[in-house]
Amino acid sequence: MDYPSEREAYLILGRYPLPKPIFDHSLEVARNCEIIGSQIQDAGSDIDVELLRIGGLLHDIGRWKYNPENGFSPERDFHEYETGRLLDELGYLSFADVVRRHPLGGLTVQESSVLGYPGPVDLMPILFGSKVICIADKIRPSIGIVSLADKVADYKSNPRLHKRYFSKMPGLLERTIERVSLIWHGLESLGMDLSIYKCGKER
Repeated sequence: MDYPSEREAYLILGRYPLPKPIFDHSLEVARNCEIIGSQIQDAGSDIDVELLRIGGLLHDIGRWKYNPENGFSPERDFHEYETGRLLDELGYLSFADVVRRHPLGGLTVQESSVLGYPGPVDLMPILFGSKVICIADKIRPSIGIVSLADKVADYKSNPRLHKRYFSKMPGLLERTIERVSLIWHGLESLGMDLSIYKCGKER
């Protein structure tokens, strides 16, 4: 699969500048992708860790368009779709399809339509790379979210997520927890071990 080099990825980030908190988050997700990918590779799977890392680095470039500083409401943030569109335009069609599929635990075409995404668009993380990026996006060592239980608690209590997603679709919270749990446990079965975050060994 064709994807940007690290140099090209930073040039893309320069072309579509992100607010510092989102840029810092992207660096964190890239690091999470590298850790998860390396663990699974070390356990015997033949995977492209660099693809995962670059995917994590670029997974939120669509937020460039939906930056609140440009007048966009968080209620109209479809950055996953926009990330895919930008990478499509740059010629990375297959890579774009991997990277865009990371909202919540994934969204079906019907769910994304109800939530107002341009579409129809399927945002379910089916491919391995999408699953790693999806989970890497949920791990937030900087704010103490380093386990599945932490993330489930965040889904249940985060007012921004409830306003943006769960209040608009009955049952989406429960489906999200089920989907994220399924992906999380699947990656653990392949070698992912996030206890390193609790032990402070990820650096």
